[in-house]
Amino acid sequence: MKKKITRTTGYKLSIEVEQQALEAFNFFCDLDNHVHLHPLLTKVTEVDSFYNDKGKEVTVFEIEERVKILGLISMPNKYIAHRILQKEQNTCVFEVKSFPNICLSSSYTFLENGGNKTEIQEHVKIQAPLGLSNFVTKTAKNAHHTLLEQLKEYLEQETIEV
Repeated sequence: MKKKITRTTGYKLSIEVEQQALEAFNFFCDLDNHVHLHPLLTKVTEVDSFYNDKGKEVTVFEIEERVKILGLISMPNKYIAHRILQKEQNTCVFEVKSFPNICLSSSYTFLENGGNKTEIQEHVKIQAPLGLSNFVTKTAKNAHHTLLEQLKEYLEQETIEV
């Protein structure tokens, strides 16, 4: 059997929002909100939930998205994502496995930043086939940058219910 050659990449993003950390964290952890914030997602369905061997709450989701290839063709994609909540650290971790042999792990930490401000730090690690690695990393980084910008815009609206 031939071993597939993959490449590991990663990136970090951060943004400051005017909202309490716990409120921003709780809003972000509700994946129903991501359909309106994440530019690729079209549908999120909760499939299962359980506590892992470390006592962390894990929720399994089926995610549907549309990815633009070459800026012209919109391809549907469906994958499974695990969301792991680390409530004591205001951290939300997503672990995604997608076709073809793509693994993406992202963590979002919500840090009080004085007053009514929160810094959201995102750390992402991606493993993808060598020929797709740059495309997957660029697509994820652009989509997640938009996700954070839209999250900021939503959280900073004057009338918010989180």
